[in-house]
Amino acid sequence: MIRWLVIGIGVVIVGLTASPFVMAQNSDVFREMPPSPIPRPHTAPMPEHEPVVAAPPQPVTSPFPYDGTWVGMHRCPEFNNRQAFEHSLVMQIRNGRASAVTNVAVGTPGYITFDGAAGPSGRLTLHGYAISRGQPGASPAGTQFPFDYDGAIAGDAYTARALGSRPCTIELFRQR
Repeated sequence: MIRWLVIGIGVVIVGLTASPFVMAQNSDVFREMPPSPIPRPHTAPMPEHEPVVAAPPQPVTSPFPYDGTWVGMHRCPEFNNRQAFEHSLVMQIRNGRASAVTNVAVGTPGYITFDGAAGPSGRLTLHGYAISRGQPGASPAGTQFPFDYDGAIAGDAYTARALGSRPCTIELFRQR
């Protein structure tokens, strides 16, 4: 078998090394073929579109923008022969609901409780009661008294006035 292979290659070599006369007769075989045109896909013109502009990012807004711890003062001026007084006050707002924060036991002098709901505009009315400490100008120690305050939150400040005859005020600031 190896013999045939060698013979076959020899024949090809002999054919390629043939005389110039043979080559001239077969010159078409060696002529370069013109390249065939490559068909190009048909492309339709692209329609012009307006550039896509992303909307600016919107600030994240909490459904309860007033939540937090609020610290400040409760003040009552001199009124009907009662001395002025003031004391610190802490309020917690969670999920839009306001409540008093106190470390005084329920029912003992100095205890305070209130609640209210902060509206979308920041309006906040507090309803509650306290047990008097017996400070000069206040009710006797141990006296329970109801109260209502109406006010508003502006930024990180809450100011309110008592809805009663004595013009007491609350001024609280959100802690950050």
